[in-house]
Amino acid sequence: MINLKKMLTKILTSISSIQNSTALKSTLVVVSTGTETANDNTVWNYKIWSDGTCECWTKLTYSNVSTSKEWGEVYYSELTSSTPLPSIEGKGFSDTPYVYYTGYVQRGNGWIVGNYTPLTTYNAGGFYLITPMEYSGLTARINIYICGTLQG
Repeated sequence: MINLKKMLTKILTSISSIQNSTALKSTLVVVSTGTETANDNTVWNYKIWSDGTCECWTKLTYSNVSTSKEWGEVYYSELTSSTPLPSIEGKGFSDTPYVYYTGYVQRGNGWIVGNYTPLTTYNAGGFYLITPMEYSGLTARINIYICGTLQG
């Protein structure tokens, strides 16, 4: 016959041991996910970790882009002069976040580069599309990933 009281005691002891484990306490877990809209109507996805780190990502699409301005041996178009960051659950970033971006065009060769706008706690900067020759009617896509710490 099973001794229910003894079994429950073992279970509760095991649970208490797990809860008090320093390894478990140091493990990062996702505490929140969702979407927020920045003041330029860009929708950002986000994930907040238990240590306060916040990851955000979005995709931007620019249609009918012409790279008609010469810059040395290449041509460019300024896609945007700034990219506002969202407020995540009512909080901004406590320090300038890490910003990583990739981009591509639907035809031809093109590179996405950051522009002169400095990165801040509320702005991911702006972007140029650079091409080796003059193009018109391009569609450029930029994927932006941001990682930083939210304000307390």
